[in-house]
Amino acid sequence: GAGVLRIVTLGDSITKGVRSGVKPEETFAAVAQMQLRAQGIVAEVTNVGIGGERTDGALQRLDKDVIAKRPHIVTVMYGTIHSYVEPQQTESRLTRAAYEANLREIVRRLRERDVTVVLMTEPRWAEGSRPNGVGEDPNVRLEPYLEACRRVARELDTPLVDHFAHWSAAAKRGTK
Repeated sequence: GAGVLRIVTLGDSITKGVRSGVKPEETFAAVAQMQLRAQGIVAEVTNVGIGGERTDGALQRLDKDVIAKRPHIVTVMYGTIHSYVEPQQTESRLTRAAYEANLREIVRRLRERDVTVVLMTEPRWAEGSRPNGVGEDPNVRLEPYLEACRRVARELDTPLVDHFAHWSAAAKRGTK
């Protein structure tokens, strides 16, 4: 309706959020809606996160699952799936260049529709996460992708929520 702030959260399983130990009302989309409403902002936050999705998949469904909802704001958080190296593999699932190009295209297509885009870096992998297919801490591959996300935000003058930086600072302070 009129006066409703429509927000769509686009991303992978970290955006979807619902999993063992996380109820639908505990996802960041649900919490954001609750907090906005508590401040008197009539907000409707629709979570369209899909587990395992990459930016190429997001582009394929952007019209149907995002633009069709006529959002005012869309949050975009990807990178973990892209950067990960599977067991018995030596390369990330999608190149950093492709990830960056896809992010730019998502921003471009949403802005064409006068949507405010908020880019988000993914949170860091927890300490002691299983090494990736080349035996590295998965954060080693993830960080350059998130640097690309920060670059897109800077160059396209897009708001950025830097979860990775926030969680990295927390980890340095000893938070598990």
